[in-house]
Amino acid sequence: MKTAIITGTSSGIGEDFARQLLELGWKVYGISRRENKELVAHKNFRQLLIDLSKPLDKRLLTNAVGEAHIDLLVNNAGMVIMQDANVWDEANYQQIFSVHYARPMELVCHLSQKLNGGMVISTLTDSTHIGWPRYGLYGAPKAALWLHMKSFATENPEITVYNLHPSGVDTPIIEAVGPEAVAERDEFMKTTDITTVFLQLVTGAMQVPSGASIFLHNEWEAEEMQELGKDMFIYNVETEVLKKL
Repeated sequence: MKTAIITGTSSGIGEDFARQLLELGWKVYGISRRENKELVAHKNFRQLLIDLSKPLDKRLLTNAVGEAHIDLLVNNAGMVIMQDANVWDEANYQQIFSVHYARPMELVCHLSQKLNGGMVISTLTDSTHIGWPRYGLYGAPKAALWLHMKSFATENPEITVYNLHPSGVDTPIIEAVGPEAVAERDEFMKTTDITTVFLQLVTGAMQVPSGASIFLHNEWEAEEMQELGKDMFIYNVETEVLKKL
């Protein structure tokens, strides 16, 4: 039986992906602050109540996950704090960097030996490459995780690494973004859209090299994707030629 660890299984993308893996016969460890009663009812689901805004209790994790090999780790847990870029709030910084960067990397490093021959998928965001107003604090730690995991993929060729950058997804955290996002949520991608890509990567139906970044959007957001890299240029100091990437 294959084994996965998924963070953020209390709702949204994590819940949906856990459900789909369980249907395929996987054993799934779900990490979240709140219990998912529907998933807990499944015989192959193990709930780990862990607050990812706090340092990881490695002894608890080691005792709970007895398998010598983990086939898949999905760093998916997320939260939203909308804040102007010229505002500094130490508590907000500590909380969101813990959830979006520190704990995911702590999990990867702690489990790296068990993940030999396995896979790590991180749920990031396209906002790390666009820079929308008030999205800086949300996207910055995900950008840090993206860069760190690209380096991790280069250093650990025995572990397959994928970084997913979805646009808007209709999940419970939409309410925290604000009324404009709530008003448009019917146009957003569904969690099943994202987990379909997860399954294609896990099963090998979608083949991209380890370390790859995959940007996900629907037709409603297709124009938005043109914003990616719009302000990126490359300058050759020898030929003195400036080109847009």
